[in-house]
Amino acid sequence: MMPNAPLIDVHYIYYDEPEWQITRCLESLRGEPVTVHSVPGVWGNPPVKKRAEGFALGTAPYVSYVDPDDYVEPGVYTRLLQAITSGDFDAAYGWERVFSDSGINRVCKIPHHAFLLKRNLPIEYGQAQKVFMTLPRKRVVEVEDVLYHRDLGQRHG
Repeated sequence: MMPNAPLIDVHYIYYDEPEWQITRCLESLRGEPVTVHSVPGVWGNPPVKKRAEGFALGTAPYVSYVDPDDYVEPGVYTRLLQAITSGDFDAAYGWERVFSDSGINRVCKIPHHAFLLKRNLPIEYGQAQKVFMTLPRKRVVEVEDVLYHRDLGQRHG
């Protein structure tokens, strides 16, 4: 890895999301200590294979992903990096706010999107959100704050 290269590789799989969502997502990553990798996908297919492809990109010691229809809070990856390096941890995660046009607005306190993993863990990276069920709890650290915002089907401007 080059000196001063970002410590985190983040990928996003894009399909046919509206331009405003992709722009909002990518703009939310500006200023974060990440290298962003774009992975073209196919709408309607489970993203497992594409997730594994995304996690294989880059050489940074930590990996994560975002979806183009979602966005992160400023400083999310700095906070996750501080958490994961604060002890002997393999993963760090924060909470996410889920909302939709139908009125859903709730905070999820389970790892789903807002997380950071050490690269080269003995896990199936295509199933990253299930990783937290296989890692020992003492190897995972939680950041108790909303770090990520997830849309449920919002496809308008």
